[in-house]
Amino acid sequence: MSIKIAILGSTGSIGTTTVNIIKKNLKDFKVIFLSTNNNVIKIYHQAIDLKVKNVIIINKKKYLRYKQKFIKKKIKVFHDHLEIKKIIKKKNDYTMCSISGLSGLKPTLEAIKYSKTVGIANKESIICSWNIIKKKLDIILMPISITRFAAEKAVLQLNKLGHKVGIIHLVNLKPFILKQHWIAAIKTSKYGVLMTDNDYNDGVLRTIAHKINEKTDKKIHVMGLEHRSAGHHNKVDNIPPDTSKIIKKVLKITK
Repeated sequence: MSIKIAILGSTGSIGTTTVNIIKKNLKDFKVIFLSTNNNVIKIYHQAIDLKVKNVIIINKKKYLRYKQKFIKKKIKVFHDHLEIKKIIKKKNDYTMCSISGLSGLKPTLEAIKYSKTVGIANKESIICSWNIIKKKLDIILMPISITRFAAEKAVLQLNKLGHKVGIIHLVNLKPFILKQHWIAAIKTSKYGVLMTDNDYNDGVLRTIAHKINEKTDKKIHVMGLEHRSAGHHNKVDNIPPDTSKIIKKVLKITK
């Protein structure tokens, strides 16, 4: 059975990353709706590529101007995130909220009503409404570099299996700043954090894990390259953790 997912802010950087992951695994997902503020052309192509039947365009002028373009492709167009209730009849498996700034707060709160799991890539929503949206997670993934793509897919699959898994993307490492809302989320998690990277464990991964442990007093697991030399042959190649390895590690930690 495919994962039912919605993406708020699908034309932004995190939204686009999520779309690209889904495009590579279309058989595993059913996208219920996409939303954007201004980037109508991009969301149009996303809707076609992902076979989406519903989009939300917030900019009223562009909504009115381009509405017929979508209708010709049998895509329903809405103008406000409050209209999510017209789109979703049963709860989504997952909603990615990637609208930047405080403008993402209201859509995030609305999405919670219609989603089993909500991924939030918006610090303003977390800071301003943490007491409303927080849920105790089983574990939080903190991927670095290229492992972010595999971690995103792992979160979707694990949440579908009934696990409560969150994700914090580590992009800026120099200097590494552990944000207060990250600390709050980690402290309330059941099993702490699993960090992933495309480097060996005994490097920056272990250093950051130690810093997080000091601030949260939670177990911080690390997962990087295997402890062997890297090669360029199939039998000796040493590659970063993929989705299946991340899932296997999470299941081992939370069993």
